[in-house]
Amino acid sequence: MQERPRDENSPRRQYLAEVAHLYYNQGKTQQEIAQLVGITRSGVSRLLTEAREKGIVEILVHYPWQTSKALEDELSELFGLKDVRVLVRGGKNDREMLDGLGSVAAQFFLNILRDGHIVGVSWGTALYSMLQAIRPVHRPDVKVVQL
Repeated sequence: MQERPRDENSPRRQYLAEVAHLYYNQGKTQQEIAQLVGITRSGVSRLLTEAREKGIVEILVHYPWQTSKALEDELSELFGLKDVRVLVRGGKNDREMLDGLGSVAAQFFLNILRDGHIVGVSWGTALYSMLQAIRPVHRPDVKVVQL
């Protein structure tokens, strides 16, 4: 059985594109769109899902820093490490790599930081880059000590 060519200009596809445009490009909420087109909010949600499934909407995530999962797994196994992050240079200069390391380290650090932890800090450009990238958090039960 031969598949019918899909009609790129069908009224349904046009409708899906218009709803997706309101949501993704104009920043309207699903509730606002529901009121505009005369359907329920959950109906808008279903239309947005259908638009993604039919390729009308594509969601692309640009990661600022590429990592090497294979190398992370290898280092983890080799040294018995629980969590590993390895940045890929990818044409970046030393300053960009240091900024990337700081950004990734800051995110990782905040994800594992818990009340009651004692954090030992020392000196260095990598630590400085992490501290420049870190966002302030309120952790009254964390103690910071100089090594």
